[in-house]
Amino acid sequence: MQKIYLASPYSSPNSTARNSRVEIASIIAARLMEQGYVVFSPITHGHAVADHLHNKNAHSHEFWMAQCLPMLEACDWLIVLPMDGWRESRGIAAEMEFAKTKGIPTFIWQATAPEFELLDDEEIETCSLSIFKGTLE
Repeated sequence: MQKIYLASPYSSPNSTARNSRVEIASIIAARLMEQGYVVFSPITHGHAVADHLHNKNAHSHEFWMAQCLPMLEACDWLIVLPMDGWRESRGIAAEMEFAKTKGIPTFIWQATAPEFELLDDEEIETCSLSIFKGTLE
């Protein structure tokens, strides 16, 4: 089975924005899992865990990168969900750089369902993930 690291922005001073990002990432992760992919969504995992950490770790970029990058290294693909704030995300920048150094293909999600906005970037390769057909193109 192909392993996907599903990156998305998380940090925001607005708790509604954070919760919305977790919800979208979790929905996409669940649909991909149902199609047979092994998926690690760090914000889905980390959001639930952060409530049980000491405050200094709960919001520490270094702490979370130490948790996430070994998971990324075990994956076949890094797929970035281009939600608002993804280009400014320190975490996504670190994940993309790490993937590049490890030779892990990196793609930007091209939405196939109307509830997810389609974004593109001329400098970054995109892929179409059909969450209804279960194919990576």
